[in-house]
Amino acid sequence: MVESSLSITDGIEWLKQEHQLIRQLFDSWHNSHIQHERNAIVEKFISEICIHASIEERYVYPLIEEKVRGRYGKLLSDRNYLDDQLNKEMLQFLMDNVNELKNDNERNMFNKVVEKFITIETDHLKQEEDDVFPLLKLALTSQELKEMCDNLKNGRTSAPTHPHPMSPMKFGSKILHPIAGAFDKIMDNMGMGLNQHLDLPPLTETIEESVSTQAKPLLEFDTPTTIGNVESKQMTDVPLTTLQEPKQKQPIYVENESIFDTPSNL
Repeated sequence: MVESSLSITDGIEWLKQEHQLIRQLFDSWHNSHIQHERNAIVEKFISEICIHASIEERYVYPLIEEKVRGRYGKLLSDRNYLDDQLNKEMLQFLMDNVNELKNDNERNMFNKVVEKFITIETDHLKQEEDDVFPLLKLALTSQELKEMCDNLKNGRTSAPTHPHPMSPMKFGSKILHPIAGAFDKIMDNMGMGLNQHLDLPPLTETIEESVSTQAKPLLEFDTPTTIGNVESKQMTDVPLTTLQEPKQKQPIYVENESIFDTPSNL
């Protein structure tokens, strides 16, 4: 973790610090030309990204679907789950092979896969910062952002450090991820953290996590109304930074999606 992030109480800002740490690890890998140093960096970012993915799957992606009403919210949430699933498959490959490279051909091939993974993960980080964080920042109150930050910090302590690509990400994650994390920590402490894994089997039954029925601020992409005192049809020309947070945020219905800089191909 970046040390300065310990004092952050805003969940979105805390996630940005995590993203910066991951990018720093990628830069370190690119700047190194010694294979054993590169391998150590790969092991480090495997662990960090697995932890990061787990806390987002438990505490961020569900918020997207909850706060951004309509098909767009579900699509955006599912896209991030999909990114994590694909990334975990690649991380598992890296984890299985990072200490098994026998010759230059194997090392060159492995490094190409690392390069490919870095490109994909960097795109995922940027997508979250461009598409997800502005929406959640707008939809969540200051207290909710603080609660989100507390959940993320606490979630790190129980998160898996291995990919577990066959384990559930969506349903049951708040129960099963800490179990996987406990196994991972035991194996890491025994020096068995790489090449030997205890993947949890997929759930045989869907575990529906409880959803609060309390009224909460929502983003809606179907019907126009207002944000505070600003009509949604005028929002295109109003910078988000000029909006004042009300004491209790009202439901948000947005007709023009372009104000959130959401990519047109989503």
